[in-house]
Amino acid sequence: MKIGLVGAGRAGRALVKAWKESGCQLAGICGGRQAERFASMMETALLSLAELASCAEVLILAVPDRVISEVASQLAELDLPESLVVLHICGSQSAAVLSPLSTRGIACGSLHPLQSFTEDTEAGAAAARQIYFAADGEARAMEKIDFLAAKLGGQVLPIAPEKRALYHAAACMAANYMTAVLHSAVRMLSACEISEADALQALSPLVQAAFHNCCEKGTDAALTGPVRRGDEETLCRHRELLAELCPEEKSLYEALTAYTKKWTAEIKERDMRTICVQNIKEKRNLQEKNRESM
Repeated sequence: MKIGLVGAGRAGRALVKAWKESGCQLAGICGGRQAERFASMMETALLSLAELASCAEVLILAVPDRVISEVASQLAELDLPESLVVLHICGSQSAAVLSPLSTRGIACGSLHPLQSFTEDTEAGAAAARQIYFAADGEARAMEKIDFLAAKLGGQVLPIAPEKRALYHAAACMAANYMTAVLHSAVRMLSACEISEADALQALSPLVQAAFHNCCEKGTDAALTGPVRRGDEETLCRHRELLAELCPEEKSLYEALTAYTKKWTAEIKERDMRTICVQNIKEKRNLQEKNRESM
């Protein structure tokens, strides 16, 4: 498969490098100075949008979210091969943003890597493997998406277009806001005179164990801590010292505590229902045995 890259952001660079390493051909790159540097790194041509569209099988739009529709409109004005497939890699928007192209009969889709990338393209290419890709699009576009995901040992996660923003919100919660929570924890430990480097080193096993438990047991069973066990005395001590030493972190702490209390109540309610169902089953089994013995 011959891939063309439009734009050269972190995710686009990582994916294209990984695909090239996996045997895909690179038709060229279109973009500004960053694209020019990446083209040099990949030993491929820096082309105009028209040139790239004419020689690529699949065009990957790795441009800022706000200009995807604009780039699609620019492409729609060109003389495009009927076989061309255009994919964007934006997380929050579906393939519908490419409507200027789809109305012309060009197969369009979206392929969002559920991964976080830094400026390090080498590390990004490695991180692009064996991950999930949120996707939607026309049948021919989905065929290309399945192929590209499989090339990296990844899996496709079909997302209904009308729920795409909700999917992206979930991704932000799991990655961006988890980082924000860690930042808050590091600031609290800073008030205990612990450096950021030491704080992150100390928190790492705890965070990794919590995530491992979520994956192994599910989030309900993995939840621990004072809210889960109903330890209001400890929560009060937390609040007192937060108010005194880290008042800027208190609002986030209170919001997460309130959320976790509501969640804990739901867990307890589900546990009670499970126990009731088990008791009813045991009672019925006992009645059956008693009838059989009569």
